[in-house]
Amino acid sequence: MPIPSIQKQVAHFRYFRVGDRLPCQEPNSSDDTLAIPRSAWVGTGKFRFADVGSADTVTLLPALGEGLPVELVSSRDEVTRTLMILEKKVDAALNPFSVSKEWWLSQHPEKGVRVFAVPGTVQSILILNPHDPILRSIEVRKALLLAFRMDEYLKFKAFGYFVGDFPIAAPQIEEANRLLDHAGHPRKANGIRFSIEASITATTIGTENALIYRDWLRAIGVDLRIRTLERAAFAKALRTHHFQWAAHRIFEPSLWSEYLHSRGSKNFALYQNKEVDALLERGEIARARERAQGEYVYVPLWYWNNVAVLGPRFDGLTNSTVLKHISRRGDLTPLLEVLSSHARSQISR
Repeated sequence: MPIPSIQKQVAHFRYFRVGDRLPCQEPNSSDDTLAIPRSAWVGTGKFRFADVGSADTVTLLPALGEGLPVELVSSRDEVTRTLMILEKKVDAALNPFSVSKEWWLSQHPEKGVRVFAVPGTVQSILILNPHDPILRSIEVRKALLLAFRMDEYLKFKAFGYFVGDFPIAAPQIEEANRLLDHAGHPRKANGIRFSIEASITATTIGTENALIYRDWLRAIGVDLRIRTLERAAFAKALRTHHFQWAAHRIFEPSLWSEYLHSRGSKNFALYQNKEVDALLERGEIARARERAQGEYVYVPLWYWNNVAVLGPRFDGLTNSTVLKHISRRGDLTPLLEVLSSHARSQISR
């Protein structure tokens, strides 16, 4: 099974230490004195580590002895992962491709693979800094979003593999222009009202999305300048609040409280709202999100689907069985369990 990063995916498993080491520590600690050897990783879930040949491969055994071993292969190159599945060098993949490749594979069953998708918990958002001299105006923040053609994006760019959660139903260019005029930002001779800087990470989809947003904003006289940062620099920009506009992801719905609460650990925009704080402290995250939505600081865009691509070895598995075992959180374990058991049953026949 090819995955972009083994280190990222094994985080879904749980570990404990044996011997003279402290229990409940994560493997591969940044502190070398605490790092647990790969050979000593012990899973507490339905799979255990049998062998780690290199940084790119991990072999898992069913903890209860049911099913066949599973080898996880890591490849950061999407072309390599695509060839691995098409050339049948691997039997399955979870979240391995861009949405365009997932869509293409789903349209070409003659390639011998099946593509399955379920809504996930990972959510893409925009963060608009309300302390920025330009973006401190709610009118300006709303106007920027009124230029978004999100329905077109979800249909033609995301091919239906994202589930929309954008707070504005349709673009309203005339209203966006009115709001910007009212906020004191008339068009200059060159047609531009002002420039803002979008901070993104160095990923293909991040760059492509920023270019699309830039095109949308031109319609209302806003120049979006793209600032591409490595992950560490991007994280620092968020932590130190040195950004105007940032593209970000929330990995669990419950984490919204960390973004929206005035003392939240991920409140990168330094958002303050006592009513929202009170709702969050009562555990009413959905109501807090609804109350904060009209301020256009943390703006939800879409949820990512979790996608499994299966080769012909698993043709015997029904669609409903596969879909039931794709975790909404992106956890490998449920899918690995059914694939491993199915492979063993095929051999025993």
